[in-house]
Amino acid sequence: MSRNLKQKTRSEDIIPPRQKFGWAAGGFMENGLSFGITALAYPIYNIALGVPAQWLGWALAIPRFFDAITDLLIGNLSDNTRSRWGRRRPYMFIGAIISGLAFSLIWIPPLGFSDFGRFIWFLIFSSVMFLSFGLFLIPWYALGYELSPDSAERTRMMSYKIIAANLAGLAVPWLYWLSQRNLFNGDEIIGIRYIGVIFGSIALVTGLLPAILCKEKKESYTQPKIQFIKTIKSTISNKPFVFLTMTFICCLIGTFIISPLTLYILIYHVAEGDKSFGALLSGLGGWGFSIFQIILSRPTASLGNRWGKRNVLCLGIIIMASGYLLSWFLYTPNYPWLSIIPLPIMCIGSLCIYLLHGAMVADICDIDELESGFRRQGIFAAVTQFVYKSSIALSSALTGYLVFFSGFNEGEIPSVDTILTMRILYVIFPTVLLLVAFIFAWFNPLNDDLTKETTLELKKRKIEEENI
Repeated sequence: MSRNLKQKTRSEDIIPPRQKFGWAAGGFMENGLSFGITALAYPIYNIALGVPAQWLGWALAIPRFFDAITDLLIGNLSDNTRSRWGRRRPYMFIGAIISGLAFSLIWIPPLGFSDFGRFIWFLIFSSVMFLSFGLFLIPWYALGYELSPDSAERTRMMSYKIIAANLAGLAVPWLYWLSQRNLFNGDEIIGIRYIGVIFGSIALVTGLLPAILCKEKKESYTQPKIQFIKTIKSTISNKPFVFLTMTFICCLIGTFIISPLTLYILIYHVAEGDKSFGALLSGLGGWGFSIFQIILSRPTASLGNRWGKRNVLCLGIIIMASGYLLSWFLYTPNYPWLSIIPLPIMCIGSLCIYLLHGAMVADICDIDELESGFRRQGIFAAVTQFVYKSSIALSSALTGYLVFFSGFNEGEIPSVDTILTMRILYVIFPTVLLLVAFIFAWFNPLNDDLTKETTLELKKRKIEEENI
């Protein structure tokens, strides 16, 4: 029987506002760059520039595959780093600068390039962006896992990160729309050159803030260095982590593989070929998504601490699947404004999944520390990002083929059958995989009683070590 282990967060475990703000600011860069490139790649390089969707799918996938592998090395490197600036902050600083600059360069290919030349340009600079982005992202997540030993405080901090991430989410859906304004003569190819540089620069600054404002704990500086192969084997044999990871994989692939289809459906079905109106609907839906997440992030964190993270995670998966099912009825040219509704519904589910996933990984790091005696937040962050990026890479590669399979041809208005195929794929893929994700989440052995017991044991161990 579960015991009531609820306890108030100790004052010394509360993260100072300066560090909480600094770490959370990195969420803008995380969301801005990763979702920015996904949201803009197909509208700019496929619809506007005519690069084949299959090529573009591979151009998005290849960098993420390599990035996912290097993340594992970065995680172990960060765990084993000993420097006057800490284990995490030096990598975050360098990674933020390079990835922000590379994102800006993606959107300014020379105008005289052929389709293949544009493909190579996109591939090169997206590769630079993703590889350097990992240099920022892995140490940043690891730092977040270890800023406080208190599980509830870490969950609350994740809610601040969600707010910052969704400030980027408020901007990303409008980038394509902004590129079409009269200021750029209605030419998105010219407009995105300016919009991309501005947005990339803002993301760069927000990426530097956690490296500048956060302080690292020095408790782990004296621990022995950890062998790479040994730490990987230990991580992937952790049962709660495996179940949580499988949940995450199903959620990611189920939603990301069809994400680019949203704009195709909005433009060619709901807006009946009006690209500007379709982009407007996408922007409004994206705004609703992000505003809901900003408003609900703190209540969701409180709900997770009160009802149990695993329970709220399962609830979020059900809500997200409901949003995709509703899109079949609400994405209609007869009532185009109804298309704004599904995204805010999906956002509630997405919020539960991403906020509580991060908090639960931090809890698993505590359990691992209690069992192994090592603080290995870097490698857990790396494996999590390896899974995330591999799933996104696979989804990106398959998305191009889904667009091709549906019958869409660059430069042509899609047929009714093509749009119908896209709509069917848009509902079936996420619903089935979210159902599988729910099963893994429901049977995960990680629960809040185990987390709280682990926290108490770690505090006892720390007191005993200080008294020796």
